[in-house]
Amino acid sequence: MLLGDAINQIVAVVKERNDVPFPSYNFRVIDIKELEGGVLAIQYESVFDYGNAGKIVIGGEIYDRVDEDKFKRTDILNSWKDFKKLPNEYLSFIITYANWIATVHATVICQSIRFRPPVLPISFKMASDQQK
Repeated sequence: MLLGDAINQIVAVVKERNDVPFPSYNFRVIDIKELEGGVLAIQYESVFDYGNAGKIVIGGEIYDRVDEDKFKRTDILNSWKDFKKLPNEYLSFIITYANWIATVHATVICQSIRFRPPVLPISFKMASDQQK
């Protein structure tokens, strides 16, 4: 069960503001620690790379009291300890959550540095009976 998250680092590098491309997104788990009460602290880094224009780096932690019905805490910890990898299903779960957190923060940062937000814009279309 996800308990929450904390952002520990935000870095915005702006090299130029002309022709800012849509960013590529890279995510990595830096470390995993077990806290009191069986809570895992997953330290991560999300990078939104805007090529020659710059980048946004967001680092933080996700706190998870692992739902033992879905994932096994010992498997997660042993996989990290032995191989510095997470089981694929758990990694997918963590990436989805971290991507959501980082995208929200990066969108707000983009407003200040005048970069394209890292979300695709939604296009709206009028229904045909309303086009009069």
